[in-house]
Amino acid sequence: MIQKVDTFWNINAMDLDTITHQLYYNTKGYMWNLFKSSYRDLNTPAGKEIKTLEIGCGLGKFSVLLGLWGCRTTLIDSNVSALQKAKRLFDHFGLKCECIKADALA
Repeated sequence: MIQKVDTFWNINAMDLDTITHQLYYNTKGYMWNLFKSSYRDLNTPAGKEIKTLEIGCGLGKFSVLLGLWGCRTTLIDSNVSALQKAKRLFDHFGLKCECIKADALA
């Protein structure tokens, strides 16, 4: 099953890359505007950080918003290509994330 999922994402990665570019890299994109309009202070105590974990992260599009809010993010996916694209997205915004290749069903 995992092999079928990996094959699907590897074949469709080019289209997903284009969509991600439109959503994030373009400051007029939907997700960027959503982030700007919903940005809020997470009110964390001084010296504390919020840690988030996204299992089945794909391209990391939800976690990058949390990263922009200042959360420390860990991304888990079984597809290496998806993790590489997620890392590129985080790099684009100057954010750090930990990417882990793992099968959530194992």
